[in-house]
Amino acid sequence: MNESQNIEFMNKDIKTVRCLLRKYRENDREKFADLSVDKEVNFFIGGKCETREEAYNLFDKVFTIYDGNLLPRHFEIWAIDVNNEYAGHFELKQTGDTEDDELEVVYFLDKKLWGQGIMPEIIFEINKYAGAINKKLIATVSSENTKTLKALRKIGIQKQESLAESDSSSLKIWIEPFDKKEFKT
Repeated sequence: MNESQNIEFMNKDIKTVRCLLRKYRENDREKFADLSVDKEVNFFIGGKCETREEAYNLFDKVFTIYDGNLLPRHFEIWAIDVNNEYAGHFELKQTGDTEDDELEVVYFLDKKLWGQGIMPEIIFEINKYAGAINKKLIATVSSENTKTLKALRKIGIQKQESLAESDSSSLKIWIEPFDKKEFKT
């Protein structure tokens, strides 16, 4: 695929049973900022936003990524809608922790939706999407992030190991490849 085909293929809407992953729109700015600076929501996120100004700058960066400014690096970003309302953020990207055939999942979700199986449902669909482009999913997770570990276990963890260059509490987790099974909410 050339770069223009890459941009065209990337960031297509992805639907799950209860969610829609779609490109960000300008009217998502305030809710994105609200969630980005929420200390409970961003607690385990690397590069977290401490101020609304930082959140607005990060929001603006999304649109430069949509324009292909990080190519040839694979980097897709979606807004998460639940019941037609903005509810979170999802990234699928190459990072310093990924191999050529891997993409890392990064996300945050409005805390009022925690514990409802939203993220396993989304990751299940993203896993199918990644498989269609011959990529495996990984996540880098703090061993203290029990909510994310629970979500990943629901999908299936193929293996996990400590990240060598970080403290011993950070894990690299390989998510079971999609095998055409159905996801049960």
